[in-house]
Parts: sequence; C-alpha cells; structure tokens
Amino acid sequence: SDDPNTKNVIIGQDARGNLVVAYWSISDNLVYYTISKDDGKTWSDSLPIPGVIGAAAVYKSNLDDYAMAADGDGNLHLIIVGQETAVQSTLDVLDVVWDGVAWQAPSVVAAYEGDVPEWPRVTVSRGNIVNVVWFVRAEETIWDSDNGKYRVWYARGVTSAARVNPEAIPTFTPTVEPTALPTQVLTPQVDAVMNANDLDTAPVSNVRPQSGDVLYSETDYVLFLAKSLIPSVIFLAGVFMVNFIRRK
Repeated sequence: SDDPNTKNVIIGQDARGNLVVAYWSISDNLVYYTISKDDGKTWSDSLPIPGVIGAAAVYKSNLDDYAMAADGDGNLHLIIVGQETAVQSTLDVLDVVWDGVAWQAPSVVAAYEGDVPEWPRVTVSRGNIVNVVWFVRAEETIWDSDNGKYRVWYARGVTSAARVNPEAIPTFTPTVEPTALPTQVLTPQVDAVMNANDLDTAPVSNVRPQSGDVLYSETDYVLFLAKSLIPSVIFLAGVFMVNFIRRK
C-alpha cells in the first residue's frame, strides 16, 4: 500500500501457501488485503475486505491491533474490532475468514454498545477450535486510562475444519540404576625387607655424591671458614708490620 496512514498490519499463510496481508487504512476507515503467490516477491493490488469497516467512526484511537491464525484446513481467521456497516453505532469483535479464494461474510464474536473492545488475539487448537481473547474499555473511562477498570474476555468457536488430535506426550521409561560396587580395599604390599646389615654405616662426612648437591659435615664448614679467613689475616699482619717499621 502507498497509503502512509495504515495500521494493524497482520500476515498469514493459507492452505495454498499464499501469503495474505491485511491492514487497516485510517484514511478511509476500510480494511484492505493483498496476496503474494511467490513468497513475497510480488503482491497483488490491495482490495478492501467486503463486509467490514474499521472502528474510527465510533472509537478514534490508534491503539488497537488485529490478529490472524490458520485452522486445520488452512483457512485464515482474521480477528478485528470494527463494524459490519457504516450506519451502526456499536463496535464488534469480528471473525473474517479467508478460505484461500475469497473472504467469507464476517461473524460477530461479541458486540458492544458504549464500551469499546480492543486488542484481540487469536489461536487455533485441535485444528478446528478458534480461541479469541480481548479486553474492554468501559464507556465512562474510555479516555481516562488512569481510572479505567479493564476486563479481559474470551470466546470459543468450532469451525468446519478438520479436527486434529493432540500429539501424545511421550513417556520416558526410567533406566535401571547401576548397582553400586563394593569399594575395593587396597592392602599395602612389602616389596622387599631391608636388614640393618645392608645399610651403609660410613660417616656422613666421608660420603661424596658423584653429582648434584654436595653434602658437608660440621668439620668441613670449620675448614672452609678457616680457609676463607687466611687472606684477611695476611692483610692485617702486613698492615701491622708496616706500622711497626715506621715507628722505628
């Protein structure tokens, strides 16, 4: 549509695989539709849905919306709030059905005088049960949302579409729990028995490993300290001799 004043755009797919878009044109208060037979690449000219008009003549609000769902035969149920004729002063919740070829005459889900139905939603269960919900604005608080008391309503209708039996919920058989095995007790085993006579009884100070870290005894540390002090002793002795000679 080239009309910028369009609203409530809704899309569905019928039994033939065609995409069907319906929308409300605010400019002329009509409900239009267009069809695509090539997955949305091209669309037919927009035409008004016969037998219905929008709600603007009674309720000038842009807060409403449309809904659409397919039944078991692929018929599209378009749910709108509107009127069947321009002369009536009431608003209806309408179900308009697209059967794949044309729109059928609308059926009235609920009719209101004074109060305003709004924001319908639809879903189909079992293939042939149409479930519709909507809420209602009371006449005395239509334009006073802060003080409004809204109620949600629903309605059900059975169509001529084929009934679809619900899929059985799969049942799961619990698997056999594994039998717990006894905890294995590990018994420490002695690989070899070592006798005292097998031990090397040599003093630690005489043991020299072939590689790696070297082990030192207390005697080794004393000798190492003495060796490290020899240069200092020689230096001090030299200083003492020099001072002694000068004094002579």
